[in-house]
Amino acid sequence: MGLLMDDFAHGKNKTALPSPVTQFDWDTKIAELLPDDWKLMDEWASSEANMYIVGSHIVSTYAGMPYMDFVKARIWEPLDMSETTFHADEASQDGKLTQTWTKFGRRIPIWFPEEQLPLHAGPGGVISNVIDMAKWVAMLLNSGTNPVTNETILPMSVLTEVTSAHTIVHARAPSPEFSISGYGMGWFRESYQGHELISHSGGIPGISTEVCFLPSERLGVVILSNADNKHSSELAIIYRIIEDFLGLDRKASVEYMSTTSSQPLSGKPLPQESMSPRPLTLPLNDYAGTYVSPGYPNITLCASSSSTEDCEDVINDFKSFDDVSSSPMLYARLPNSISISHVRLRQKHGDSFALSATNLFPHGYGLDESPFETWDPTSQEATAEFVVEEADISNKSPRRVLGLGLMDLSGELTERRRLNSVEQRSEVWFTKL
Repeated sequence: MGLLMDDFAHGKNKTALPSPVTQFDWDTKIAELLPDDWKLMDEWASSEANMYIVGSHIVSTYAGMPYMDFVKARIWEPLDMSETTFHADEASQDGKLTQTWTKFGRRIPIWFPEEQLPLHAGPGGVISNVIDMAKWVAMLLNSGTNPVTNETILPMSVLTEVTSAHTIVHARAPSPEFSISGYGMGWFRESYQGHELISHSGGIPGISTEVCFLPSERLGVVILSNADNKHSSELAIIYRIIEDFLGLDRKASVEYMSTTSSQPLSGKPLPQESMSPRPLTLPLNDYAGTYVSPGYPNITLCASSSSTEDCEDVINDFKSFDDVSSSPMLYARLPNSISISHVRLRQKHGDSFALSATNLFPHGYGLDESPFETWDPTSQEATAEFVVEEADISNKSPRRVLGLGLMDLSGELTERRRLNSVEQRSEVWFTKL
């Protein structure tokens, strides 16, 4: 994004800005750049969108080429990152593409479906190795310039902007060895035992990554793991390298290794505590059905008693993991989702449900055909609140579910909580067909 802004600043842009926008910088509003695409007419929409996806779309719109071609032409080729790609089929041609695994040792599919590539290329689509990533970090340590060719890859103004802390992540240091930490545009910035470091972690199903560099010490570390949730182990390695390279006391590496050794290896989420909920307004099966919302795929919720063919398939998926016959829950399959396959909705109280995302493999994967489940341990439960039409004694028709609102998707409270109706308070509203 910074490269594209630099092109506009120096008159090298391929595409004109829409009227009346005259300047493209970090203060330019997304709604102004994408006037025809920004259809979520909601003042909170910018905070709910995945900004990596939006960013890659902006690049594709104004660079005169697709985002993936832009990255290849402006970064990978000048740095001779010849083994880096967005395409899993390209990466597998030389036989070096790794298999991917859960944290508890089950193999899972490679997470780079070609049909979803334009969508996930921005937030997590790069396939690389430590040799090519070392070239990337060497450029960052050399003020944005390729140390081999002396070609400027990232203008210093861009590098400074994206690595500067624009928001506070941890307002209090976790221990005396660390400073408070801030977050820039994809990079965390903090100090450890008096040495400033910049880092970024990455994770998709079956992959965990950490990139860290210390600008003043000209030290960079890249760790790529082909398994879920290995960040504690990777951080233990990174801090041990920093400590030994700079002659520091071994503190953070020991702490992270202790955290790693205490983590349970389990393939199933821990059960939630029961809340003795208030009863539902209607029978559970009345909440099952298809829900629609502009800008989002339809979602079909199924109860254990649902009789449609699609719902029977969904319930069969869960039978290896849940006692669906006695469980007061709703289930759904998300076939077009990037990183999850199914969701559970567990009643909390009244018509409010806790929504949790997961990945189910009811028939296993690879040679092991036994069922297993995996999920993102950092994900938070969202809230799904249903709205049932008001009772009307003059109308003898049965009451029905009107829709549901999804809340807590961003993991934090928002000003919308002060609003009255569920539809107003929700971050996404779905209408029941």
